[in-house]
Amino acid sequence: QAALKDARPHGRILEVSDRLGTGWIDIGANQRVVRGIVFEVRSGRPGEKAVKALAEVTSVKGNSAEVYFSSVADRFNPPVAGDVIANRLYDPVGGRNAVLVGRFSGSYNEQDLKALLGKMGIVVQDKVDKTTHFLIVGSELWNDPSTGEPLTDPMPPADLPEYKQGESLGVQIVPLQDIREYFRLGAGQ
Repeated sequence: QAALKDARPHGRILEVSDRLGTGWIDIGANQRVVRGIVFEVRSGRPGEKAVKALAEVTSVKGNSAEVYFSSVADRFNPPVAGDVIANRLYDPVGGRNAVLVGRFSGSYNEQDLKALLGKMGIVVQDKVDKTTHFLIVGSELWNDPSTGEPLTDPMPPADLPEYKQGESLGVQIVPLQDIREYFRLGAGQ
């Protein structure tokens, strides 16, 4: 969660049902919210930065969405109406680009990941350039990326030219773990 602590607020909690552990937020399908996206919840009071809980979108309407609260940090300070929500990969207008580096498999294979990012308005590029916003880093490679031949030792994604170029351009590096934590793949399908 620390990796996303600096994300700017994208919306607010409108209403909370303590009994059900759910609530409503003030952004929805018209702002590119999809089922499965997970927002951090922070107090709406100025200066308070601590993450109170996570809010996973379970149902989407035009300008609002229902969320389920999890990972509540303090049961005596649960999410309330007026708290703010954020996710650094979410963008209500889109137009951002990402490059995938490393190996992607299982429920987070490259094809499904590209579809999820596409729903969020993030275009997956083949190569890093000045328009790249995110470098999404998967697992280490067991085959040489240029020849496809098996490697004796796995190659970390940080050793790949795309990673080094992204780093030199100041592209935001996002570990696959952040994607797993902040987007529930399959929930929106």
